[in-house]
Amino acid sequence: MQLEPTAQSSERGPATPDSRRKLSAFPDIAKIVAVFGVVTIHVAAPASEGFHVLTDRAWGAAMVLETATRWSVPLFVMVSGMLLLTDGTARQNPLVFYRRRAHRIAIPLVAWTVLYRLFLEHTGPHADLGEHIEAIYAGQPYYHLYFLFVIGGLYLICPFLARAIKDMSQGQLGLLSAGALILGFLWMGVPPWLPASGSNAFSLFAPYVGFFLAGRWLGRVELDKELVRWCIAIFLILLVSTAFETYLWVQAEGLTYGRYFYGYLSPPVILMSLTMFVMIRYLTEQRESRKPIVHMKALHFVGEATFGIFLIHPFFFTELQRHYAPPTALHTLAWWWPVTVIGLVLVCFACTVFLKQIPGLRRIV
Repeated sequence: MQLEPTAQSSERGPATPDSRRKLSAFPDIAKIVAVFGVVTIHVAAPASEGFHVLTDRAWGAAMVLETATRWSVPLFVMVSGMLLLTDGTARQNPLVFYRRRAHRIAIPLVAWTVLYRLFLEHTGPHADLGEHIEAIYAGQPYYHLYFLFVIGGLYLICPFLARAIKDMSQGQLGLLSAGALILGFLWMGVPPWLPASGSNAFSLFAPYVGFFLAGRWLGRVELDKELVRWCIAIFLILLVSTAFETYLWVQAEGLTYGRYFYGYLSPPVILMSLTMFVMIRYLTEQRESRKPIVHMKALHFVGEATFGIFLIHPFFFTELQRHYAPPTALHTLAWWWPVTVIGLVLVCFACTVFLKQIPGLRRIV
């Protein structure tokens, strides 16, 4: 996705050879990995909602697959925080910041809100004008478009947040990030005992501020093998324990409350997101230290296209579901999931590239 500027050098620190070597590849690689994660979540979601319909093995596999990729949306936010919460942003006039970036979120937000509300009229359920307005006010014109409202809110506070943290040490920034993530967790609540306070289009971004700050913090942390080993261990432990806990909780509470650990602000997903950021950054920097990445422009082009892939893929997946019922047997789902995810990403990538060639449409992706 695209919360950061299009130009590689504009918000990635001073244009020095060292900064380019360290930072140019990681954001794009992280976005590519994350968009595969987002598409996987949406492809696995219908099966994970089939508790008591699918076999235990098939539902368990869907639940594990979805649990294993819940870090993808927070990863997008953290990469954006790393790129935007810079000293350059802190020095910039907020009005200049807004003028330079408003079209990157405002045009896609308006365009895709209208397109997907019209798409809902085609696919159902049909809604009257009041229901359309209510869905937009809630920040949910379609199930994935809440993210545009999240990044829009983060844009609004970014210049002031960058100034506030400009002189913080790494330790102070880490504590602030942790505190903001805890507040985000408390904001979302622990259903059914501590229900969330509720959000709308104007407040959806607030719980994600911690991830935004964490991107700046973890983007500057010195990484070594020992830290990365701990991250791998924590990620795997959380994956296994979260999947097991979700399985038990769904049996006890049903799907409505039982999938609490799927939430982006649940403690396991917060920790899995932080560790995934560290692991991808470490692997990327290790690869770059051995040999420069030759096709950097191509990598950046694909990284920028992830925004369009994210926006477009629910259209094709919804049509696929309308015309072809997904399989229910595990041995069929085992190949259907990866084929569908890869197919959706490739088709939506081609659509994004095509739209980018049309002057009137390139700004929506």
